[in-house]
Parts: sequence; structure tokens; C-alpha cells
Amino acid sequence: MITVNIKSFTSAQKALKFLQRNGIRCIVERGFGNTGCGFVLRVTDKNANKAEVCALLSSIGVPCDIP
Repeated sequence: MITVNIKSFTSAQKALKFLQRNGIRCIVERGFGNTGCGFVLRVTDKNANKAEVCALLSSIGVPCDIP
């Protein structure tokens, strides 16, 4: 499963809706990590790959911070 760390709820929702419109299933969860509070976008689509997800996210200005 691909996870993407996103700092703001607004960006997480933007990414979620954009990926879903492009046929990639995902969910947003609250994340707590070493960098403080944030959100995690979990791509649940088994056919999606990191390069595809990062390319789509960068096209809408959402940084692709994949651990």
C-alpha cells in the first residue's frame, strides 16, 4: 500500500478527490509522526504505483512525500 504524508487537511482532501477522479482508490487518515500532526493519504488501489501517484499529485501542486 502506498502512503503519502500531507501536512494540511485541505491538501489531503484535494489529493483524495483528484486521485479518485483519476480512478485511483484512496483514503485520508489523521497521521501522527516525527514531524508532528498531519494527514496520511493511503492509496488502497493495488494497481497504482508510486511514480503514477507522485506524477498526478505534482500536477495539482501537492508534494509527494512518500516514506
